[in-house]
Amino acid sequence: MEIVRIYITLIFVLVITNINQAQTCCTAGAPLSNNFSNNTTEIYPLEISVQSTFRSINRLVENDEVLVNDPRSRFNLHNNLRFAYRLHDFFSLGLSVPYIFQQRETISMREESFGFGDPVLNFQFSPPISKKIDLYLFSGIKFPLGSYQKTNAIGIQLSPDMQSGTGTWDFINRLAIFHPRFLINNLNVQYALSYRYNSTNKNFNNSIAARSFQFGQEWNTSLLFQYELFSKNSIWVPDLELQYRWQDANNEQNLEAPNSGGHWFNIKAGLTAILSEQNLLRIYVGMPVFQSLEGLQITTNFESGISYSRKIKFKQSLSDKIEVL
Repeated sequence: MEIVRIYITLIFVLVITNINQAQTCCTAGAPLSNNFSNNTTEIYPLEISVQSTFRSINRLVENDEVLVNDPRSRFNLHNNLRFAYRLHDFFSLGLSVPYIFQQRETISMREESFGFGDPVLNFQFSPPISKKIDLYLFSGIKFPLGSYQKTNAIGIQLSPDMQSGTGTWDFINRLAIFHPRFLINNLNVQYALSYRYNSTNKNFNNSIAARSFQFGQEWNTSLLFQYELFSKNSIWVPDLELQYRWQDANNEQNLEAPNSGGHWFNIKAGLTAILSEQNLLRIYVGMPVFQSLEGLQITTNFESGISYSRKIKFKQSLSDKIEVL
């Protein structure tokens, strides 16, 4: 498919130039909670990053059994522009603005959807608890600014998982514990736990026949291992992440939607290139290890992503100005 070739070409160009959901049967299309964090420092209080994630959604699962997939195919491309700013020693703000492209094909029809998604504004608190361990407390709110009224070629409104936005105010909370130099000098370990509360869109169809829809509440927990490798001009950090995800069933017209919700266990492997104090590039791939889903669902069989971060230094940070005042 053309979009896949474009995506692969984008990754190739970025690397060469050193640039660091759910329809009831498709609830597992993509995790609704993203792994946000504000990685600012006193020297570099502003961080700007671009991220792109491709997901192939072509694994047909009934409960915990993987079936031979039917002629349907689906993928999405999630692009994200993110800003983070350090307000003080332990406080920072972040803003994420997504742009999403999705495509789904059946024997008789192809549906596409693209546009800006719902932005997320977050606040992060990093209290000093230990010289050896870092603690990050994150709270974010998702604004209902993305479109949820997109239609297909014949004018029928697309299902909620094919929309760019949800039409709801949602809330994301996350706790992360980072332990550098765990057991040995070059090994870092991070444990993270996040919860997303999704509110209800009471007017999904935006018409006389409007219906309410709510994505299921979601928990994510992950264990990340990083190993630092040093070269003459850069630092390379391969990583391995084990991720468990639970999502409750969707709710439609105040009834639990069938074929939605379940448990997922995924594994991801990545490589980060710390090109300088200010520039960081990461690529990764991921795949499912096991799912135990409610009913019959089509879920992600492969994902990959690339991100580039640039840290920016100011002559005087906002925290310094606050202290002066």
